[in-house]
Amino acid sequence: MMPGTYPSAPGSPQLVVQSSKQIWFNWQQPFDNGGSEIVEYEISITKVADNTTTVQTVINSLTFDFTPQLGLQAGNQYKFKVRAKNFYTKYYGLSS
Repeated sequence: MMPGTYPSAPGSPQLVVQSSKQIWFNWQQPFDNGGSEIVEYEISITKVADNTTTVQTVINSLTFDFTPQLGLQAGNQYKFKVRAKNFYTKYYGLSS
């Protein structure tokens, strides 16, 4: 682990609960934090039907609860991507 580098990828999202009103999943923290503490996780949510993507931020948790208040629409399929951000990524890194 070198300070000032990107963290490795966190574990793939694992479904915990799925219904028309909730998609709840969790993930494992990255193996390598890039030399500094993980400060947040960025959750990219893509609706498969039209490829629209929204981004949510999760702080101090390894779980996410996607609900209608956050954009969940019953009858649609979604793809989720989780990205770990440490101090370097959040304040100095590229937004890739």
